[in-house]
Amino acid sequence: MIVQRAYNWPMGLEEFLAKLPDRDRPVPYHVLAELSAVSDDDARRLSEIWAAWDSSYLRQIFKRLASLAEDNALYEFDSVFQAGLKNKDAGVRAISVTGLSESSDRRLPQRLAQMLVEDPSEEVRVAAAMGLARFALAACEGKLIRRDYDRIRDALMMALNRKDETRDVRRRAIEAFGVFPLDLTEPFILKAYQSGDRALQQSALYAMGKSGNRRWLPEITTSLASESAAVRYEAVTALGLIGEEGDIELLVGALEDDDLQVRASALIALGRMGGAAARRILTREARNKNPAIAEAAQEGLEEFDMGDPLFGDQPGVLGIVPEEPHEGNGRGKL
Repeated sequence: MIVQRAYNWPMGLEEFLAKLPDRDRPVPYHVLAELSAVSDDDARRLSEIWAAWDSSYLRQIFKRLASLAEDNALYEFDSVFQAGLKNKDAGVRAISVTGLSESSDRRLPQRLAQMLVEDPSEEVRVAAAMGLARFALAACEGKLIRRDYDRIRDALMMALNRKDETRDVRRRAIEAFGVFPLDLTEPFILKAYQSGDRALQQSALYAMGKSGNRRWLPEITTSLASESAAVRYEAVTALGLIGEEGDIELLVGALEDDDLQVRASALIALGRMGGAAARRILTREARNKNPAIAEAAQEGLEEFDMGDPLFGDQPGVLGIVPEEPHEGNGRGKL
């Protein structure tokens, strides 16, 4: 393999290029670590070199970079992922969006909004919509400038209004859009909920919970009785986010649900809703012989003690996957 030395590389890039193995072997993580914290200029220079690399090989590198950054907070590859957003390969662009899930770069909301509207790849538009979710929340909390608020709102609405947009992009857009004011979001959430498409219904319920608005209590309550475990799970989770102590009786059925994840989610929802009855149930279930239920009850007690809902997302409760798993996870937090 030829190592290019035309540029005056800093040691990290020099070491990375020198240590790259043959293309038929994965790049070791200790070699990828050489790219941590490289400058924007050096990342752009590196992108000139990788432009000649095979796309599958480059995707492998970016996947491993994302995995390394997720597993070890000491490593930071934001400049590399920023350069990857402009790569010709859609897979690299999508992975780069995911790799920037913790980035605080002020330019990123604008870039993701543009990708959601303009990128020809569905995979990239899905990633962009998911990436915008945390910025949408920050914008609605007044943590971003008005221009970014408008850009994010407009991009999400364009994706939802586009007639030929795919279902998966619509799902991620509606999930991200739920935090905006009800007068903007209600028509879109209702349309998804009433679409007859179970996946869109799940995303609509997710958005209802994110909204924090009790206007959605009737739809959420109805969905608690759905034939779909995945829909019931989203309904229970949403109820935990908008529900109050007086709504605990709505969770009675969910606490006895045949689906283990729905039951676990109901216990966590109890902790978020609070009240003496919730604490009694959680304390009792924390001694359940089923480890998953006992652990969920303990998590519910922790939520109870915190006294405030957590607006994070996990890929299911305790690693238990429902029969129709909700795929709307991976939304980062700001």
